[in-house]
Amino acid sequence: MDRFESAVEQMIQAAMRQGDFDHLPGKGKPIEDLDQNDPDWWIKKKMKDEGVDGVPPVPSLALRAELPGELARIRALTDERQMRAELILLNKRIRAVNSRQTKGPSSNALPVDIDAFVAKARADRS
Repeated sequence: MDRFESAVEQMIQAAMRQGDFDHLPGKGKPIEDLDQNDPDWWIKKKMKDEGVDGVPPVPSLALRAELPGELARIRALTDERQMRAELILLNKRIRAVNSRQTKGPSSNALPVDIDAFVAKARADRS
């Protein structure tokens, strides 16, 4: 293992001496749009770099991108019956994406605990 690591390190050092890393884009600058609190920052950056607007082509990525906004929209509702109805629809969508995912990254989304969500929204409004 040490021989492999030292061989790789030697190649990196040689490339640095030759200036192979001198003119890389973004050298010495922070990574743009890096929000370390957002676990999907890399997806959003990749979409931006690829020029993908709106809904990503993979349903699981679309769900990941839209879920925070959907939850915020539902949380802002004041009618609890409407909030519950919206959460039921959202949970159906989450289950559908999770059950049909055959390629690409998984959604990592779990259905929302409706009673807990509504109780938290009610408490936050008080």
